Amino acid sequence: MLEELLKSISIVFYEALCCRIFLDIFLKRRFSFKLERFVSVVLLAGVFLLLALITQLNNEYIIRSMGIIVSIFLFSLLFLSGKWQKKLFLSLAFYALLCCVDYFSYITLESILGNTLLDNNVIQVMFVLLCKTILFVVILGIEHFWNRGRVVQMAEPAWILMICFPVLSMMIMIVMLLSFIGRNNSTGFLIVSFGIMVMNVVMFEWLKYVSEKDRRWNQIRLLQERNEEKIQLYHEMSLNYEEQKRILHDYHNQIGCMQGLLKKQQYKEAEAYAEKLADSFPDQMQNVDVNHPILNVVLNQKYRLAKREDIHFNISHSGDYVCVAVSDKPVGVDIQFREENHIRERKVAERFFTAADRKRLWACAYAQYHDLFYRIWSIRESYVKLTGEGMSGGLSGFEIDWEMGKILDTKSHNQDAFFQERQGIINYSLSVCTFAPQDILWEEMETQSL
Repeated sequence: MLEELLKSISIVFYEALCCRIFLDIFLKRRFSFKLERFVSVVLLAGVFLLLALITQLNNEYIIRSMGIIVSIFLFSLLFLSGKWQKKLFLSLAFYALLCCVDYFSYITLESILGNTLLDNNVIQVMFVLLCKTILFVVILGIEHFWNRGRVVQMAEPAWILMICFPVLSMMIMIVMLLSFIGRNNSTGFLIVSFGIMVMNVVMFEWLKYVSEKDRRWNQIRLLQERNEEKIQLYHEMSLNYEEQKRILHDYHNQIGCMQGLLKKQQYKEAEAYAEKLADSFPDQMQNVDVNHPILNVVLNQKYRLAKREDIHFNISHSGDYVCVAVSDKPVGVDIQFREENHIRERKVAERFFTAADRKRLWACAYAQYHDLFYRIWSIRESYVKLTGEGMSGGLSGFEIDWEMGKILDTKSHNQDAFFQERQGIINYSLSVCTFAPQDILWEEMETQSL
């Protein structure tokens, strides 16, 4: 009788632990004292055992099932927080999962061993322990995949170790079941089976403890990184504020100088001074605007710092791509999404392309027309971005030397340039233009890695 009681306690304790793990996946703890998990599992196991003893005599399985579901529901109301509808659903879901695992395990084992061997008490106990171990593995898998991307999880090697140990236990217990046939040493088999169950529980709790410490450490590390980012942001904003104060102070002095020149009727000197002052505006204005005041402060501060360090960069975006060219010399970049619109393309070519470009475009095969148009367009835009003239300077004042990879200026006030194209981007044309030949390192990044 004592032996049967110990077996029942071990099995219901295993079930209660699985139930607690399952509920913890979807609900938050109400209490946070150290032995809360152990106390809750012991109480739930006691209720399961009491229900089993009460209903065992008359085989009242329906009452036992209803009692288990109600006890899980009451347990969740007591120890976990959340809506009662969700707790009731999870109580039904866990019991359904418990029954499914037992049922499919029974069908599988019955097809292997047959009904006669399953009547053996030792095999029944080993079978029940195997079912609970399978349930344990299933719940660990649910926990891992449900929490993926929602919370900071344990390291992958630790989770693999956690799942591998019960899986290995399942395999050992299956081998033990098959090897028990025809043997009389039931005590040894039961001791090993219960030992495996205890080792699973101990290993699970130990890895949970280690992973919880890792999770807290990761949270502290992430918090430190965020604080460092905030401090850096405040530093950038402080520098920008000081820069704006300096600029306003300089403007005040410069306006005073202009007023003095005008009062003395030194108009030419005032005009020259005003032109010099106007030339300094682009460096002091917001060159980057992303419709976000804080980001504007940071990015414009970075932009001014890059200019002081003689770092040149240029940006272009079209469709799903953004291109950034960085160099120690002036650089221009342009990317164009090849959107088929023959009427628009012809109008653009007639307005902005040179006669040589139009001749080359009209003479090419129809299949190459679309691609060639956007190649010419991206090369020309990268050149005007390199020179800083933009669209106002026009796109037709220079010729493209396709054989030499050069752009020949025909206005006689800009030097010639060199261009390179990036091939292989489907439905896009990308060109980079520099005043001197340079080796370009192309690097493509996904949005998630930015």
